[in-house]
Parts: sequence; C-alpha cells; structure tokens
Amino acid sequence: MAIYSKLSYSVNLYFARKSVDALDLPLESSLFQIIMTFPFNVILVIALVLVVGIILSFTRKPARSNTPKVDVESQPTQKAGGAMPKITREVNLEGHSVEVVQGVEEEIPRSFEGNKDGVVKLYNWFYRFAQWRLGGIADNITPREFVNIVSGKIPSEGTSALIYFVTCFEIANYSKINLEEEMLLKCLKAVEVLKDLIEDGSSRVSDDVIELTETSPVLS
Repeated sequence: MAIYSKLSYSVNLYFARKSVDALDLPLESSLFQIIMTFPFNVILVIALVLVVGIILSFTRKPARSNTPKVDVESQPTQKAGGAMPKITREVNLEGHSVEVVQGVEEEIPRSFEGNKDGVVKLYNWFYRFAQWRLGGIADNITPREFVNIVSGKIPSEGTSALIYFVTCFEIANYSKINLEEEMLLKCLKAVEVLKDLIEDGSSRVSDDVIELTETSPVLS
C-alpha cells in the first residue's frame, strides 16, 4: 500500500512539473509572481476597472440643475408698486392665443420689427399692465370686452385713446390691411397716456393726443 502511495505521488509530481514547464513558470514561484504574469495580470486589471466603475456609479450624486422650474399654469401675485409679474398670455398676428412665459417688464416697449408687430406688441404689454394694475381682467376676453372693462376703471378722458388703440390692434391682428407708421406712433402715445391715467389718475394729455383719439385710424 505504501508503495502504491509513493507511486501515485511520483506520477502527480511528474504531471505538475510538466504543467509548470508548459506555463514557463518556475515551480517555486510565489502567488504574486503568478498573478503578475500574462494572462492573469490582464484579468486582474479588467476586474479592478469593473469594481471601480460599479463603486463610482453608486456613489456619484446626480447633478443639480440651476434652471428653476416654471409653472406656466398659475399667475404669480404682485403688490401694486412692485415689478410687473410674469404673464403667460400672448396674442400673435394670426389671432391665436399662445401661452408663453414673459419676463418682468416695467417699461413700454419701443423696439418693433414693423408697424403691425409694434401695435400687437403694445397691446400685449398694455393688456398685462392693465391685468396687474386694475384687476378683474381674464386671459380669454375679446378686445371689445377689454375696452369695456378698462374704460370703467380709468378716468373718462382716456376712453377715446383706449378705443383708438384697441381698434388699431384689431386691424393689425385680424386683417391683412397695412398700417401706417403714424398709426403705430399714435398707439404708442395712447399707451403712454393710458399708463399715466392708470398709475396716477391723471395724464399730461397733449393736444396731438386728443386729436388722434377723436379720429378713426386711417388705413392704406
């Protein structure tokens, strides 16, 4: 039995030496030396990369966005005397309402791409201004309903300017008729007058403004 065990040990040792010779490794090599040889070193590097990647994917915090969320469904409130709040109502030249978020505006716009664009832009600005200052003006009323509401909330001396201005807007927004530059300038002046009336209850209404509001818009 002892002879059989010795013979088995000798055979196993023989094949072990053959395996080591095939790998071209010395029999007495340490585990570290074996790991550092090809292909074990490549496998080790790949495993380390995978482990590091998994750790980073679980520990990395999601980046926070600096862009604030905007709720376009609600209207922010603002006390009188502050900056004009953001409004979502805008009327384009085709007569459709478009919901967009506007920035804070305090001054009357004075830069326009054309006469029609200018009148529509002035109307949108004044509509928001009247909503903010006067109250009781919904987003979906017609221009004539707008006139009726605003005229009941401002001094009577501004009614003619309001009617002239809104009439010009209806022409610009709902028709293909060209508007003269003079009409745009008169609308701008009318908005200035109406703004003063709403803010101060009075306006320095000049003779030319009184004259323009007593006549109908001239079309071409």
